[in-house]
Amino acid sequence: MRQSTWSNIFAIIGLIVIGSLLFSLVSGLLMFALKILIPVALVVWLVRYISGSHNRNNYYR
Repeated sequence: MRQSTWSNIFAIIGLIVIGSLLFSLVSGLLMFALKILIPVALVVWLVRYISGSHNRNNYYR
């Protein structure tokens, strides 16, 4: 009985540690997406929008 209780306690502690590691990994990826990928996507969209409208004006002339 005593060994089973200790193994249950260690199993719960292990699950908490693994869960916190997974949570930190997912939150790190989300912060990377928010800080890096979204501004890069906005810049690419703006450059394509500006250059696309400029190229269309030259095409119709």
